[in-house]
Amino acid sequence: MTAHDETISNTLDLAVSHHKAGRFKEAEITYRQVLAAEPDNEHANHFLGILAAQAGLVGHITIGDGAIIAAQAGVAHNIREKEIVLGSPAFDIREFRKSAAIFKRLPEIRNTLIQLEKDLKEMKHRNNPDGSAGRRKK
Repeated sequence: MTAHDETISNTLDLAVSHHKAGRFKEAEITYRQVLAAEPDNEHANHFLGILAAQAGLVGHITIGDGAIIAAQAGVAHNIREKEIVLGSPAFDIREFRKSAAIFKRLPEIRNTLIQLEKDLKEMKHRNNPDGSAGRRKK
């Protein structure tokens, strides 16, 4: 293996490492470094294509240094430095976690709402058994 081949191999390994860790900006830059040296490098072209498909990056956005974009995130806006985003559309991981916690409870929340509606309807009926609207008769 020549020194050039070893450098390309090490650079590609670094790009894949960034990719697996969700450091997509760094992975893209490193894949492009390989392609600058070897435009026909099938591995760099392949993984760069996978990266673009996984992240769903829209053109003309800025990804801040140290940002992490989870796989299959749909990024349509700029990502701040060191921000971690996931989901489609992509949003901050803290908000994602809150939403996921609520999402898990949706069946319970739905049942509670249905029961509250029944209780309210029953209370209205007790207060106005003849179904007439307006003031109560004295």
